[in-house]
Amino acid sequence: MTQPRPAVLFDLDGTLVDTAEDLAAALWAACDRFGRERPPLAAARTAIGDGGPGLVRLAFGENAPEHADALAHLLNYYANNIAEHSRVYAPLDQLLDALDAREVPWGVVTNKRVGLARSLLDDIGVVPTRDCIIGGDSLEVAKPHPAPLLHAAAILEVAAEHCVYIGDHSRDIDAGKAAGMRCIAAGYGYISAEEDPTQWGAEAIAPTPAELATHIEQFLTQHSGAAA
Repeated sequence: MTQPRPAVLFDLDGTLVDTAEDLAAALWAACDRFGRERPPLAAARTAIGDGGPGLVRLAFGENAPEHADALAHLLNYYANNIAEHSRVYAPLDQLLDALDAREVPWGVVTNKRVGLARSLLDDIGVVPTRDCIIGGDSLEVAKPHPAPLLHAAAILEVAAEHCVYIGDHSRDIDAGKAAGMRCIAAGYGYISAEEDPTQWGAEAIAPTPAELATHIEQFLTQHSGAAA
């Protein structure tokens, strides 16, 4: 009997693509514009999970009067310099090629604005199956709501219970579990000191991208139709 077809869904920043340097550069441009001290890259990495607003809060504080203008400046700079340094984590680039070769559908579900996500992936030459890129503004709700993940599964024509979702934030795992998907935590991602991936309830934690590739391969081999 043929096994159900599986699919692989990725969060974007800090999970599939290392975008920290470009996002930090956008934050530093905003800091320079408004005379604020530049936070170090390591601090910026831990704030990326909360998007542009989280980065601005890191440098400007919670209620800075220039918060909205700084965010607009950050986003404009980032949109125009989105892939200067960003790359798919190795060996996940090879994994994506293998998924395509084996006709295993895969997609991206992120809370990043879909226009930015699409621009980033276009610039680094990454093309998900059926152009399955779901952003934080693609639907009326975003993660941790499960709807974006269920929408991605529908695009790929794969039942949610046969999908695995990988992310580096508790909201990713919450969304995946609520959607009925298997979940892997990207332990190498942009995780703040307050976050503990062991408490997220994921089925597995991948401390490195290489170990994530191994976990995904193990998931696929459970579906004989996708085995190598």
